Amino acid sequence: MTLRRNLRAAAAAAALVVMATGCSVVGGGEDSSGASPTAKATPVAGVDPGKVVAKATFPSPLADGATVDVKIHGLHATGRLAVLAVSLTPHVPGGYDDDISPYDVNGDRGLYPYLVDVVNLKRHVVLKDAGGRELGSDDVFTNGRNNTPMYLRYTYAAPPENVSAMDVYIGEWPPFRNIPLER
Repeated sequence: MTLRRNLRAAAAAAALVVMATGCSVVGGGEDSSGASPTAKATPVAGVDPGKVVAKATFPSPLADGATVDVKIHGLHATGRLAVLAVSLTPHVPGGYDDDISPYDVNGDRGLYPYLVDVVNLKRHVVLKDAGGRELGSDDVFTNGRNNTPMYLRYTYAAPPENVSAMDVYIGEWPPFRNIPLER
């Protein structure tokens, strides 16, 4: 019993260290090692920051006057999987210098991104692995900075071949309609 209790305590301590340092266990997040707000963001694998197929700026409940630029960098299907590449760039007035997560930008709510196949009237949610973890960027532990993009990626079941575009729903914002599905 003592060994089990010690292992639990060690696991809890390790989790606290990871959370306190702002590290992401899942990966794919922004480096939060104290980079300045003007630091250049590094996109996650498969996100081409120069390619933008849709974009919009929305108000953010993070702070008075805050906005967020939401950009869709692509929706690509390969075989039975489709990958959505997105970036969120928070803009908070007044020299805001704290770490910012997608969860923060969306008013302390998860993004829950999903795709709608308007041809076959199907909703596609982010896939999960055998352990129940979503195959996508973590809304809480992905950290970014003010005025710096956070690059996010989500994996879905690919729609049938007859689908050439999908609607993208992300966060509390209006949907992006007819996003081209590249194959």
